[in-house]
Amino acid sequence: MVISHTTPPSKLRLLILDDNPDDIALFLLRLTREGWEFDHIATNQRAEFVRLIKEQHFDVILSDYSLGDWNGLDAIEILKHEACD
Repeated sequence: MVISHTTPPSKLRLLILDDNPDDIALFLLRLTREGWEFDHIATNQRAEFVRLIKEQHFDVILSDYSLGDWNGLDAIEILKHEACD
């Protein structure tokens, strides 16, 4: 992962789609070490993802490709259908 910036933005709201807790922990550790401030929610469940994008605003959605019975491309299609940026 390459993160390049001079000054981290204000606190980010992250939604992380991943089914591996170790990968999530490593990613969050890296962001913290780079000086990013964030709140995050992590899920690998399609229904919870849909609920979250309808109920909350996220600055960034990060997704693993493989999420069990769905994948990151499915998440993009859901975002398009729900008219999210």
